[in-house]
Amino acid sequence: MADDERPAKRARYDFDFADHIHVLVGPSKRDFVVHVGVLTKRSAFFKAAVSKRWKTSGDGTKAIVLPDDDASVFHDYLQCMYTGTVRTGYLRRVIDIYILADKLQDPASMNITINAIIRSSDEKNFIPGRVNISHAWKRTAPGSKLRKLLVDYYVHEVTEKVMSKENEEGLDFEDFYYEVITGLVKVKAEVRAAEDSGTSDGLEEVISERPRCYYHQHDDWCPPCASDGSGSDSGGSESE
Repeated sequence: MADDERPAKRARYDFDFADHIHVLVGPSKRDFVVHVGVLTKRSAFFKAAVSKRWKTSGDGTKAIVLPDDDASVFHDYLQCMYTGTVRTGYLRRVIDIYILADKLQDPASMNITINAIIRSSDEKNFIPGRVNISHAWKRTAPGSKLRKLLVDYYVHEVTEKVMSKENEEGLDFEDFYYEVITGLVKVKAEVRAAEDSGTSDGLEEVISERPRCYYHQHDDWCPPCASDGSGSDSGGSESE
């Protein structure tokens, strides 16, 4: 997965690096030592956790415990949070980083993973397949920006070849296709309105050419991105 640009222009290193906390992740409680200032500025979850009484591990160390999360995913999430890039070539792992960032209420990291998916799709000429979509769909809430992106790939860029392959896999995915059909109905209405008005500008949408913030989440620390254009052409015809 290609590295991605920062979600917005800002001073990224104005953190307080003096204090740190232990984050114990997974059933084995793998210990990650993280700067408190970084966690609390990026993640509303950690900000709330640190403001409360920290749990104490067996040796008396103050720690936040995430028993149900995957330590390897949390490792990659920290890489994303500290460096502003996604350092994996696997779509499933990028999706898992997004899901964890969503759980931890870190929109900046969510936006970085969205950018990485779009860029990789554009460069490798693929769209996410149903196995990865199903994985994401079960772990995100209605209205999720990741769900919107995945639906839009099928509304705007899916090919007959991909649809034939997906049908052969026989996955039960009614909710996803309902969203796709809803999107197609909306596009059809836009086409009809354009025909009535004598213009078709903007109807041929390519995911990578949309405004950078289209699939982003934002909060006080992560404001909307600067309007400085978008990516290159994408013709995603394969699925991953």
